[in-house]
Amino acid sequence: MAGTAADAGAPVLLPRELFGSYQWRACAGCDETLLVIPFRPDATYHALWEVAPATTDARPLTDPAVTPFKIANGDWRVSPDGRYVAFVESADRNVWVLALPR
Repeated sequence: MAGTAADAGAPVLLPRELFGSYQWRACAGCDETLLVIPFRPDATYHALWEVAPATTDARPLTDPAVTPFKIANGDWRVSPDGRYVAFVESADRNVWVLALPR
């Protein structure tokens, strides 16, 4: 039997302010990270954060004042190479693509 719970280590709790929708980001030559869109029901726009799972160190990848977007119904996906996020914009219901910083 490959890999058990004991082999995986203890679970890590993310900071409460990062509760929301999440997707894994894998990219060539970098560690896998977790992308999070924090749940902010009163926010006009969403923000995208990147979290290092082992340390829970987090950094914002977007600023709503600079890159305003709001995802409809949690409908977003990360590209297989980790360079883009595709999402359905709540304002116009079209699919948009956002390039991610490395």
